[in-house]
Amino acid sequence: MELFNKSGVGVVSVLLLVGSVIACQSKDDMPPAPAQIEATAYTASLSNETAAERRVLEWAEQGLPVAQRELGILYKNRLNRRGDAIALLERAAHAGDAEAAFQLGEIYRVAEGGNKAEPVKALNWYKLAEKNKHPKAASMLALLTKRAGELTQSEILPASWPNKELRATALPQAESARQAATVNRL
Repeated sequence: MELFNKSGVGVVSVLLLVGSVIACQSKDDMPPAPAQIEATAYTASLSNETAAERRVLEWAEQGLPVAQRELGILYKNRLNRRGDAIALLERAAHAGDAEAAFQLGEIYRVAEGGNKAEPVKALNWYKLAEKNKHPKAASMLALLTKRAGELTQSEILPASWPNKELRATALPQAESARQAATVNRL
């Protein structure tokens, strides 16, 4: 009887060990929580830690919108990575990430690093951010709409826009924003 108890304990121990290994493996396969992604990205931004940045990149490549956003934010401050930042932020914004849409609005609102400000693009991204309930998006939309009265038509609708249909639909929108801004100033 004593032999059975010892072997029973051995079998139970082996089963517990195997169960623990399986649990650890399945935990690694689960996507990280948004807070963990944000904390890792924050570490990467503060200390220029390449291991943390690589981890966020891995999560972004898995298609996690929070990781795409965080990596985009990290890259947006590096002039040589602006294109990568925009692509990452666009993917996250189209997946419903309000902060990514807001960050794109910020990128296009400000002329920086040899890039011109693109207020119409900024406006569109702020609209998406507002639709997704970003807390600051409505304020930025109001600011851009107010400023629309001060913009020239070429700033609102660049002549280089190849799509004439887009220009035709955007022109009335820009004109009504300019008129609203003018009325609000009176």
